[in-house]
Amino acid sequence: MMTLEEKVSIISSIPKVKGIFGFAAETEKTTVNGGVLQKSRKTKVPTPVRFHKITTIFTGVVFMGDSYQEMVNKVRDKEGLEPDFEARPTYCSPVTENNLVYQHKKSGQLYLRVYTGYGATMTSERKYFDAYGKEIDAEEYLALKEEYLKKDSDSSRQGVENEIRVLNYKVENVTKLKRHETWIGGEMV
Repeated sequence: MMTLEEKVSIISSIPKVKGIFGFAAETEKTTVNGGVLQKSRKTKVPTPVRFHKITTIFTGVVFMGDSYQEMVNKVRDKEGLEPDFEARPTYCSPVTENNLVYQHKKSGQLYLRVYTGYGATMTSERKYFDAYGKEIDAEEYLALKEEYLKKDSDSSRQGVENEIRVLNYKVENVTKLKRHETWIGGEMV
C-alpha cells in the first residue's frame, strides 16, 4: 500500500491537464468525524449502532484539473444562459502545478478535487456498507441519508439543468487514479 507522501509525489508528477480521469476512492463517515449524526434528524432517536460507520466505495469517471467557476460557466453558456456564475471562496486551494491536489487552508489536509456531472460520458458507481461490512442497497442508503447523515452542500446556485458536483476526496482515500496510464492502484474496473 502506498504512503500518503508517495501518492502526493506521483499525483504531483502528472502533467498539467484538464480532463477525464478514471478514479476510485473508499471513504468512511462516522459519528466521530461528523459524517453520521448522533441521532435521527427526523425522530431524534439515537442512530443505530449498525450505522455509526458508513463506508462508501466510489468508482467512476470524473473530470479533474479545471476551475469550478469556469466549468459552470461553460455549462451555462452551452445551455444558453449568461456565463456569469461566480464561485464562492472555498476552504481549500490547489497546491500542485497540475491543479489536482488541494490543501485545506486551516488543517493542511490534502484532497483530490473531482467533478461529476460534467460531460455525457461520465459514469460512476457507489457501493455502501454498514459498520459490520454488510452492503446497503441504494434505496436504503437514500433513506438513511435523509435521516442520519450530514446533508450535502447545495449546488442550486449554478442555475443549470446539468449540475456539476464538486467532491473533495482525501488523498489517502484514493485507491485508483488513471488517465491513459495508471498512476495509482492498478486498472480501473
